[in-house]
Amino acid sequence: MGEISGFSKTVSTADFRPIKPFTLALSGEEFSVCYFEGPPFKFKSTSKHHTSFVNCLRYSPDGSMFLTVSLDKNI
Repeated sequence: MGEISGFSKTVSTADFRPIKPFTLALSGEEFSVCYFEGPPFKFKSTSKHHTSFVNCLRYSPDGSMFLTVSLDKNI
């Protein structure tokens, strides 16, 4: 369903946006969130808002909002 690449460190969390355009968000030890759009899933963009590991990321049930939680104590 696509190729996930571009990570040199551990990916520890992922979530799927349940409405079109379908988006897969991945994060972990690189302090950033990478977005892949599809299917087939291809890299779309990266956001860098944290200064430490991202522990969890989730889309809201309707897919309109998104949050990340990091060891830097920011949400």
